[in-house]
Amino acid sequence: MALTSILVAIILLLGAALVVALVQTLRLREERQWLRRELLRTLRVGAGSVEAQAAELVWRQAAMEAADTGLIVTDQTKAVMAVNSAATAIFGEVPAGTSAIVALRHHTLEQLLNEALSGGRPGPALVTLEGRELRAEAAVWPKEGRVQGVVLGVRDITAQQHLARARRDFIANIGHELRTPLSSLKLLIETLQRGGLESPTYGQRLVAKLGSETEAMIRLVEDMTALALIESGRTPLRLAPAPLAELVASRVARLAPLAELRSIRVIQQVPPGVSALLDEERFGQVLTNLLDNALKFTPEGGTVTIRAGQSAETIRLEVEDSGHGISPSDLPRIFERFYKSDAARDRSAAGDRGTGLGLAIAKHLVEAHAGRIWAESPPGRGAVFIIELPAEPVPTPA
Repeated sequence: MALTSILVAIILLLGAALVVALVQTLRLREERQWLRRELLRTLRVGAGSVEAQAAELVWRQAAMEAADTGLIVTDQTKAVMAVNSAATAIFGEVPAGTSAIVALRHHTLEQLLNEALSGGRPGPALVTLEGRELRAEAAVWPKEGRVQGVVLGVRDITAQQHLARARRDFIANIGHELRTPLSSLKLLIETLQRGGLESPTYGQRLVAKLGSETEAMIRLVEDMTALALIESGRTPLRLAPAPLAELVASRVARLAPLAELRSIRVIQQVPPGVSALLDEERFGQVLTNLLDNALKFTPEGGTVTIRAGQSAETIRLEVEDSGHGISPSDLPRIFERFYKSDAARDRSAAGDRGTGLGLAIAKHLVEAHAGRIWAESPPGRGAVFIIELPAEPVPTPA
């Protein structure tokens, strides 16, 4: 009986142990499953965070590249962290980690970074760097919280500055060009009012002078209008094959009275077979401007020579005078609007005044024909203006 009781007790203990073991096994399995679920959730959250950060970086980089302002991002030690393409175009390649002073190469730009990092509000700065004119501003990032670095924005304003200077120069030149004829007109009118008409001969001279000054102002306005239309592209070219010899001869005939008045011989050396694709009226204006210029600066009894030649690729036309030539300092600027050399001003004082726009108009019209124009002036040998145009394409036979 006792043995039976002992066996029952042992069986009960073993059953209880099995139950406990089974419960623990189930609990461990549940804990493992819970841990597994938590691990997977954590991994998913982490992956989403990494993807979000990567997407944010891509978005920021795209925003930087879309900006037409050069952007350079530095950390709080002024080491470069990121650079966009617009900044690379200004400063060249800047590897990450480069010191800002090495990358920027200008103390004013570094000073903007220092002012921003020190809590100041640096205003826009104008900087000249290697021939470029730059406008720079700096701001810290982030805007809230502890400062981690600076964003430097740099814009290349070279073209805008040149345009502003050209506009100022244009207004000043217009005022200068109009002042002389207007002052002369005022003086002539006052002279007439004070009795200049009492003498018929003297009065006629005054009226003739009034007419010449008015013509000078009309020429100036017409040249300004023509140049504005040409530069804006609102002067369409009607291109057609044209023999240069005939075009040159017609323009020489127009200026023959001026040449005869000053006993200047005009020599034409243009072969009849030279033909170019031209707008005859517009290119004729180029020839007129060059011939008129040559006749003005050739002394009495001198010569003006027009020659042309053709190769497989280009047509070359030269207008050469036997005047005093152009000084080396004036040669690079003679095609600028209103630019006049010392010799031109001396001749202007003598009454042979031009508008200062003829060569500028000639340059734009030649370039509109896909050509180029320049001047050469060997010392003591006068000046020669050279035009090169593309040769007219030869039609292929059917």
